[in-house]
Amino acid sequence: MEIEHKGEVMEVKRILYATNLSEPSFRVLEGLSGLSGFGWREVVLLCALGKQEGSKDLTLDLFETWKEKLKGFGVDVTIRIDPGNLAASVLNTIHGESISLIILHLDKKEERRMVGGSSFRKIMKSTDLPVMVVDKDEKGLNFSTKGMFERVLLPADWSPEYEKALQHVLDLKELISELELVNVIFEKLSLRDVQQLMEEMINTRKMCLKLGISAEYHMYAGETTEEILRAAHEYESTVIVMGTTRRRKFKDIFLGRPSYRVIEKAPIPVLLVP
Repeated sequence: MEIEHKGEVMEVKRILYATNLSEPSFRVLEGLSGLSGFGWREVVLLCALGKQEGSKDLTLDLFETWKEKLKGFGVDVTIRIDPGNLAASVLNTIHGESISLIILHLDKKEERRMVGGSSFRKIMKSTDLPVMVVDKDEKGLNFSTKGMFERVLLPADWSPEYEKALQHVLDLKELISELELVNVIFEKLSLRDVQQLMEEMINTRKMCLKLGISAEYHMYAGETTEEILRAAHEYESTVIVMGTTRRRKFKDIFLGRPSYRVIEKAPIPVLLVP
């Protein structure tokens, strides 16, 4: 099967940046500045402090500073400081709002129960919007001036979820310097199966090159999550993009395994496309 780019123009007009960190880093939004070319004109800066009431003034001052910086990107800013928890604050904010993308900026070490009833899980079960998860550790934000989509890693298995993620990536072609297509082999394959995989990889790479995206394909073998993370490290990826279906309750495109594992372990941002 040869995938064709639909040629539709993606618009990201309004972004919700949500965090429960009292002193988050602006580098996350700096990495998204290229989205101004895709219609990004407004961002809602939301901090759900929960019981950290003493940090309210500090966070508000920080967001006011960000507001001035974002003006330079032509982006309007709305600031919200919420005393509730992150999941409730996000869901209340997106209700009735025209949000295009949700950014969750949090401390993964404090969100180890992601597979359980975490903020992330509650949000993903309640929205069909793309969600990017970013750890508070800036070591994972290794992009240059081109931004967070500079070097994209896209796990590939030709499922409907993967095709959605691929279309999303192709829409952002102007922001991408390198695209790594990674297929993880988790079981013994016949020669015919391997040949078909190679054909799919070659066709997809050709399409990307035709669109002006520098793309390469790679085949890994082993446990899916670990191999995705290995590939992201080896190719110095700046973001991992994965497709998912909310109705499946997060059984991802690989053997039905939870895609949360990639999110939990990846030091770089992970974008989930529903």
